[in-house]
Amino acid sequence: MAVEEQTQYEDAGFIILSTTAYPRAGQRLTISGRTVTKLGFWLRKYGTPAGSFYFATRKVSDDSIIVRELVATADSLTTTISYVEHTFASPPAVDEEVRILVEYPFGDAANMITTYRKLSDVKADEYSSYDHPPYFDDAGADHAYKYTYEEPAAIVGGINPALLELITP
Repeated sequence: MAVEEQTQYEDAGFIILSTTAYPRAGQRLTISGRTVTKLGFWLRKYGTPAGSFYFATRKVSDDSIIVRELVATADSLTTTISYVEHTFASPPAVDEEVRILVEYPFGDAANMITTYRKLSDVKADEYSSYDHPPYFDDAGADHAYKYTYEEPAAIVGGINPALLELITP
């Protein structure tokens, strides 16, 4: 298993309020030929938010869902910044530009979840992303995230080496 990450943060990213104002926040990036097994973000709650939140991967091209899974209820978060990670039940294979997101459409101005981001030394070709809607992608910031992945098995002469061991006398 390998990890791609931006674990540093300097600033509250974006407050995820409701279905009409910032229901999704995360990172826009390209994931090439990887099976994403885990996804995590640095989060905290404000007030007493209710309802569940989700981690999702969506295609940039049409916003369709590659994977979206329930992580926990918002009231289970702490009021201090903490890392929350989720292992996908059915890890998706990803090979395109996507948004990895925290989705929470149940908050209001007094009861919400916030993400965290880095405002300096950001990754090239990645963007902090917020669904207002529509999405706003900020090249001047990176969300604090981490995803764990598997790369496809190497192919030698058109045959996967693990399978070659099984058929070699």
